[in-house]
Amino acid sequence: MKRILFVCYGNACRSQMAEAFAKSMAPHVEVESAGLAPLGYLPEAVYTVMAEAGVELGGQYSKEIDLDRLASFDLVVNMSGVPWIFRQPRELVELDVLDPFGANIDVYRKSRDQVREIVESLLDGKAPT
Repeated sequence: MKRILFVCYGNACRSQMAEAFAKSMAPHVEVESAGLAPLGYLPEAVYTVMAEAGVELGGQYSKEIDLDRLASFDLVVNMSGVPWIFRQPRELVELDVLDPFGANIDVYRKSRDQVREIVESLLDGKAPT
């Protein structure tokens, strides 16, 4: 079974959306998310835009990356825009994904749509753009 870790800065928006999309699209894949500096909560707008897409966040919460567990993931997707400086995982994809935190709802929607496209590409075995 493939294990994927989505990482963003605060683990409050982008990586949470990616985790939820991946879980809904590929329930056979183990998916988690984490943050470089977790915010500690998810903004209400994240719940709103994901509900609009028909995806629930379930019991997801903002949490810090556990560097000791990196080797257990087949793929780490760094969505933070911050260059990866940690131990090299088995496979690393680095992307600069629009961070909607603190913006209006339309920016959250744009980020959500970008994240959905990335997750779809990854699950189809294509390189995300």
